[in-house]
Amino acid sequence: MYNFDARQKLLLSQSDTMGLGLEIGPSYSPVAPKKSGLNVKIADYIGRQALREKYAAAEGVDIDRIEEVDYVLGPRTIGEVIEERACFDFIIASHVIEHMPDLLGFLQDCQALLKPGGVLSLAVPDKRACFDFLSPVTTTGEVLQANFRKDRMPTRRAVFDHEANRITLDGKIAWEYGSGGRVDLAGDIKHAKHMFDISQEEYIDVHVWRFVPSSFRLILSDLRELGMLNLHEKAFLTTSNFEFYVFLSSTAQSPRTDRKQLLLQSLAEQQQQQIKATDGRIEAIHEKR
Repeated sequence: MYNFDARQKLLLSQSDTMGLGLEIGPSYSPVAPKKSGLNVKIADYIGRQALREKYAAAEGVDIDRIEEVDYVLGPRTIGEVIEERACFDFIIASHVIEHMPDLLGFLQDCQALLKPGGVLSLAVPDKRACFDFLSPVTTTGEVLQANFRKDRMPTRRAVFDHEANRITLDGKIAWEYGSGGRVDLAGDIKHAKHMFDISQEEYIDVHVWRFVPSSFRLILSDLRELGMLNLHEKAFLTTSNFEFYVFLSSTAQSPRTDRKQLLLQSLAEQQQQQIKATDGRIEAIHEKR
C-alpha cells in the first residue's frame, strides 16, 4: 500500500480522490503518483524521458519518481492540449502557478477542465521564504495585462528581474518561514541582461509572479469581482514552511472579503520581513507568528 506523506495528504485533503485527477507539472516530485493507485493523468511541459535526462545529474533527485506524461504541453496551454471540458474531479498544481506566463488564462483553463464541484489544489511559494524575498508582490493589473497579451513566454522584464534580484539565505533558495541568516544576491546584473536579450528566442523558466498569502487572495477576489473567474475558496491555509495552500472550486462559497482590508493585510504581511545590517553581515529577520 502506498504511503502518502503529510504534505501529499494535505494537498489531496479537499478532493474526491475516488474520481479522475490531473496533476500539472509534477516533474520529479508528484503529489498524486499513479503508483499510489489514484486515477490520475499527468501534464508536463516535456515527456518522461526528456525529464529523466534533464534531472539525471541533479543532486538529490530520484528520477525514478518521474511519471509517464499523458499530456506534453510544450508551448501550448493546458486548455489547448486537453480538448475535453468538465472532465476532472480534481487538479493539482504544486509550485506551478508562479511560473505560468498567463496566470489568469491558466486558472480559466483549470476551471473549464473541472467537473462541477471539482477542486483545484495549489501549493504556492511565499515570497518571504524563498529567493523572491527582495522582489515586490504581483498586482492584479499585471495579471490582467499578461492575459490581455495572451503571454506564452515569461516577459523580458520577468526574466531580467528574476536573474538580477534573486537571493539565497545562508546559501538556500527556500527556507522555513521565520528563519534568519545571511542574505546574498544569487543573480548577476550582466547575466540578467544577457538573459533579457535572449529571452524571446528560447523559453526561460522563471518565477513570473510573486505572492504573500493576502496578495494572492486579493488577486483571486479581484478576478471574481470582475467576472473573469468563477473559482471560489474551499479552503486557504497560510504559510507552512515556505509555501501556502489554496483549494478552489466553482461550487464553494468564498468568505466575504473587503478589498481595502486585503490590501492592508498584504502590506502587513510583507512588513513582517525586515533586512538588518549587523557588522557588515546582512540578516533576514522575520517576525515569528
